[in-house]
Amino acid sequence: MIDTLSRYLTALANTTTARALQPLFQGLMDRYAAQMLSPAGIIIFGGGSADAKTGLAAVLALTNNGNAAALVSVAASTTLTPNTGLTLINTFNVYLFYINGAGTISTSMGTAATTLAGVAFPQMPNGRACIGGFTVNPTAGTFTGATTALDAANTNVVYFSPVGPWDATVLQGAIQ
Repeated sequence: MIDTLSRYLTALANTTTARALQPLFQGLMDRYAAQMLSPAGIIIFGGGSADAKTGLAAVLALTNNGNAAALVSVAASTTLTPNTGLTLINTFNVYLFYINGAGTISTSMGTAATTLAGVAFPQMPNGRACIGGFTVNPTAGTFTGATTALDAANTNVVYFSPVGPWDATVLQGAIQ
């Protein structure tokens, strides 16, 4: 039997309470149903490349594929092309990569800020696990995703690969 949020909420005697709780718990259920089970080891694709790649083999992601979980794998050296947006000189930004139940990889970019702490992470898409991403802080010119080499001088890229139910928007005060 597949456990669903609806099944849990139907156990409540008060249907008004159940309807009120549903949107509150939907995001949490999605994060737990869409997560990386092992790190992807995000790295630069190669010297002078504008793309990142997965550095580890047999990376597993549990994704919410409609009503059932789907276990998908990401092979080593899978190309991760960042969003084509701009990050201006002397600002910080984040670029994220996601995978869905069909194994399709997508990307999004945060909202830049003058400090790393001020960067606004993009909203996590439902049904997708975050493979990882990188932060960028160009100090010698504008960074253009999918164009500027990730190892260009003064680009200051830092890679990360979260594991588990991860949603950075929660860390930024989405729950107050």
